[in-house]
Amino acid sequence: MKKTLPVLLAGLLLSAALFGQTNLMSEPGDLTYTQVADSIFSPVSKSQITTGILYDRVMPFAGLHAFKNTDTSSYAHFFQAYSELYSATYTNGAMKKAAQIDTLSNAMYYTNNVIPVGVLYYDFNLIDTLAIVNNLFYKGSDSLLHDVPGRTGNPFKLKTITVAAALAQDTLSYGTGNVTFKYTSQLFLTNKAVTITSIYADFGSGNQNLSSGNNVTVFFPTSGKKTIKFTITYSNTQTTTV
Repeated sequence: MKKTLPVLLAGLLLSAALFGQTNLMSEPGDLTYTQVADSIFSPVSKSQITTGILYDRVMPFAGLHAFKNTDTSSYAHFFQAYSELYSATYTNGAMKKAAQIDTLSNAMYYTNNVIPVGVLYYDFNLIDTLAIVNNLFYKGSDSLLHDVPGRTGNPFKLKTITVAAALAQDTLSYGTGNVTFKYTSQLFLTNKAVTITSIYADFGSGNQNLSSGNNVTVFFPTSGKKTIKFTITYSNTQTTTV
């Protein structure tokens, strides 16, 4: 029977508690979700985690495991997504912290009265939800995950996501009048060796070019929440609309 990963992980946590795995659960208040997950995955070889990011190491509030490249984002979702990618990365010393990105975007907004656009373009790995069923992992007597010796498949799936959003806390609901938006490469965050070659935004009246740092001013005749769609082309020729 297929299990989603959160259910699988929850089952492993419960087993650890019931069977006295005190190294995991004796003082749960002292352990983060990531620390508990790392304990459960500790016997597993990490060699097939090709991106250095295992999304199962974090509580998936941003839902990146199910995120489609047609889904829209928001200020809050963008930063939640980046925070989860940061925490899910095994070696994240070279990554900027979410607070640094937020400070940069706020400085642009409050200094220039321009709403910056941020883009995430990431590859990451996640555990195949059928890894146990397909005999790639097994749950040991210690309630931890283990590699099946001599397995022929990869228990880690590869996923690529694009997340784009206007980055201003108070723009979830716009008033009427002119609003100016700008994309800057400082807010393009990726673990891929690519750049953005073009980015267009559709504010409800057709695409407008945000490439090359262009400011785009939009008149909103009515107040309320707005859905902005971004069409992004990368230097690897991939194009996505989110």
